[in-house]
Amino acid sequence: MRRNGSRGRRGVALALGVAVVALALAGPAAAQRWVRVEGRVQWLSSQTMMLIPDSGGPPFPVDLSRVALGDYATLGPGNHVVVDGYVSPDGRRLIATSISGGGSGWGSQSP
Repeated sequence: MRRNGSRGRRGVALALGVAVVALALAGPAAAQRWVRVEGRVQWLSSQTMMLIPDSGGPPFPVDLSRVALGDYATLGPGNHVVVDGYVSPDGRRLIATSISGGGSGWGSQSP
C-alpha cells in the first residue's frame, strides 16, 4: 500500500511540475496585448519611431527592432502609418511587428 501512496504523490508532483512549466512558457505569450494603431510619424531613428496616434493622445515610442528595415526605410515625419504589434511588458512602448502606409508626409508637396 505504501508504494501506491508514493507513486500517487510522485504523479501529482510530476503533473504539477508539467503545469508550472506549461504556464511559464505560455505566460509571456498570453500576457502580450496585440494592437493596431494608425497615426503619423513624429520622428524616426534607427530602431525607434515616435508615433502620434490618429485617435488622439500623446505621442508614444514604437520599437522597430522586429520589423524589416525595408518596411520603414522610406518613412519620414508626417507620414501616415498603420502599425501592428504588441505592448511592451512595461507598458511604455509598442513593439512593432509590421508597418504599412507611408504617404502624405508633412513636408511632401502635391502636384
